[in-house]
Amino acid sequence: MLYYDDLELCNPLGKSAGTHKIGVFYYVIANLPPIYQSRLASIRLVAVVSRIIIDLYGIDIVLNHLTKDLCKLAQGTNVNINGVQHQIRGALISVNGDTPAANYIGGFKIGVGFAFQKCRTCECTFNDMQNKFSEKEFIQRTQERYDAQCKEMDMAQCNKMRDRLSIAYGINRRSAARDIPHFDVTRMIPEDIMHIIFEGVAVYEVKEALSKILTEGSFSLEQFNEHIENIEFGCKDKGCQPIPHSAFYSTEPSLKQSASGMIALLCFLPFILLIKLHCNSIYAHFISDLCEIVLLILSPIISLQTVEVLRALITSHLKLFKELFPEKNIIPKQHYMVHIPSAILKYGPLSNVWCMRFEGKHQFIKQLMSGSHNFKNVEKSISHHNAMYECSLNVCDIHPLFNNDFQVGPVCKVNNLEYVKNMIFEEFGTDKELIHSAYCTSWIINKGQKFITDKCEVLFGEINNMPEFGRLSAIWVVSIGTNNENCNEQIYFRLQMYETVGYHEDSKVYEVVEPVIAGGLQVVYIENLVINMALHVYKGQQNKMFIPLPYDIIDTIRLHK
Repeated sequence: MLYYDDLELCNPLGKSAGTHKIGVFYYVIANLPPIYQSRLASIRLVAVVSRIIIDLYGIDIVLNHLTKDLCKLAQGTNVNINGVQHQIRGALISVNGDTPAANYIGGFKIGVGFAFQKCRTCECTFNDMQNKFSEKEFIQRTQERYDAQCKEMDMAQCNKMRDRLSIAYGINRRSAARDIPHFDVTRMIPEDIMHIIFEGVAVYEVKEALSKILTEGSFSLEQFNEHIENIEFGCKDKGCQPIPHSAFYSTEPSLKQSASGMIALLCFLPFILLIKLHCNSIYAHFISDLCEIVLLILSPIISLQTVEVLRALITSHLKLFKELFPEKNIIPKQHYMVHIPSAILKYGPLSNVWCMRFEGKHQFIKQLMSGSHNFKNVEKSISHHNAMYECSLNVCDIHPLFNNDFQVGPVCKVNNLEYVKNMIFEEFGTDKELIHSAYCTSWIINKGQKFITDKCEVLFGEINNMPEFGRLSAIWVVSIGTNNENCNEQIYFRLQMYETVGYHEDSKVYEVVEPVIAGGLQVVYIENLVINMALHVYKGQQNKMFIPLPYDIIDTIRLHK
């Protein structure tokens, strides 16, 4: 997977803006499991070019070099692995980036505002965008139509005619990416959910809907902000907690939230509006519908049936937007949503190919130059430092790609080893003689996710198609084996169980209660968790307890069975 973006190293203002702007290309090996693809050590730098050079000569000068390398890779290259020769072949499966970057790579209009056809996936016009909300209603772009349109532009009798064709087709040029083996510029540049949803659609729709709710007088802006400030976000969301809002009435299109902050806000917004503030406005339910779409899109496991449900939800949601906000236009990013289900069918869950972690790599590039006052040939400096860094990764005892798989906090021996043995034996039938020692710890990191005792909940099972939750009360590091020398350390959670009352469809939360019989404990092996993520309980009216989830878990639970 290839990623392209522009990066400003110095963030200057005024006339100096863009002086040290560079274009960076990263790649990730798609064969890696998704949990490793998102780690910065797996994101490698392909090329770095001055933006001035790109503006002067075009991005195709870079793509031509990449095409040559990808042609060689498609033919196969020999690699020596432990003294054995292996022939490895590879191909580019996707190009990722924000809308301007992705369109630039594909040869489409960078800014679609003046283009007649405004989408790189289909031949959508502005009028069609306002009235059609299903992908099947649009003519899909194909490689053949793309080639024919580019040829027609090249054969235009004058520049004015070429410009008219360019605007009509939404294409600037025939991209050099068209020559990459097995690559289709009309089908293999997926929409990025980070940019179109969390920095586009969600911002646009939430701002408009909240503005209407505030106008109705259901609650005040101060009350809304108070609930956002008072929510105790868990350890996973503390770094991306959404900020309070100053106003929703201005013409400023932004809510001034980061993409991660917008994700956290959407997770809690139906809960705040419908349970905390008791808002029963149709606009609150409109936001709830948007959050349902977001939860499905973020799901790491999604079935074919759920994809079709998502397709129907997006269509009905866009229709409802036009009904509730007839004075507002459907913006291009809203239209791009209709192509998300098809992209999921091609690439699987789109959280595996979004730009969130690629943009995290930008901070590493900036840090390389943060202590440098020499910006002569900065591209060479970045390439050299990055190459040295990537080489250093291979001399570590544990490659950084895997060093965050398993970390344990300070440990101490359990007070009652026999109690631990009995609990594990009763749940798993493990022979007590095989358990040699057990330690307890206050926190653990498993595959990048942190769990803290007495501060989080986990989803450990299901009963009658409803998830089972428990509060993490103890973490045990247990040595199991035939003798002390051949022991295997395993992690077990002791949970204080909850009873799941049900799912609140509108507020997107599960209601739980503490069991009637106190002391209901459950021991769970960490690898048997339904989702490897710390969850948190939030209280509503009458001290009712609710657990919001970061994504839809219906298909995850089905697979867990």
